Amino acid sequence: MEAENKLYKVGEKVPKAGKYQCIVCDLIIEFLPKHIEQDVVFLSCPLCFAGTEDGPKKPDEDVWKYIG
Repeated sequence: MEAENKLYKVGEKVPKAGKYQCIVCDLIIEFLPKHIEQDVVFLSCPLCFAGTEDGPKKPDEDVWKYIG
């Protein structure tokens, strides 16, 4: 259960397919199994820019959470 509550930073590898939500603006993005096979990483939020120097969360702060 603990892994389900883990938060992820920009640049971290996406651990599994599913939906992830920005903890700032609630934008939901979905990663498919093909993305996981390609070792994709989390990017900054395209809506609120969390995970960038100009966003509400900086690049070294948690931005994404797994929601299913």
